[in-house]
Amino acid sequence: MKVACRFARFSVFALLVSLVVGCGGGGEFVAVSGSVTLDGNPLDLANVTFYSSETEDAFSGLTDAEGKYNLRAQPGDYKVAISKYEGEKQATEMSEDDEAENLMAEFEADIRDEEAQGKELIPERFSDMAVTELKFTVPSGGTQEANFMNLTSR
Repeated sequence: MKVACRFARFSVFALLVSLVVGCGGGGEFVAVSGSVTLDGNPLDLANVTFYSSETEDAFSGLTDAEGKYNLRAQPGDYKVAISKYEGEKQATEMSEDDEAENLMAEFEADIRDEEAQGKELIPERFSDMAVTELKFTVPSGGTQEANFMNLTSR
């Protein structure tokens, strides 16, 4: 449970940093989109996080009801983690400033309460950044085909 909560806090913190700091690194950012399925079904309201061990940058997007997500990232090689928590508070539409402020408040609250995120619904081999099997190389022109279509819950 503690590992799942730590990853959730990392995901929220990574998203917050990218919103507040403007996605550091000074390089070019490209659009990345794709779809996620779990057991053959679209995975909705899941957090898709791309993490570069080289630059230590992380970029996240949230899947919609069809399992589709969008994010912006720098070209390069990434480990990818996909997580969804039972009982997790879901994102709502708001301005980037409001979203950053709300994310910071949620991040601070989660640090105080390790049980805040609930149970991880995605297997660790896809949801835990330390052991994820998922990898993706973002091309210099971006992509609409960053798909993770064969995830299984077993």
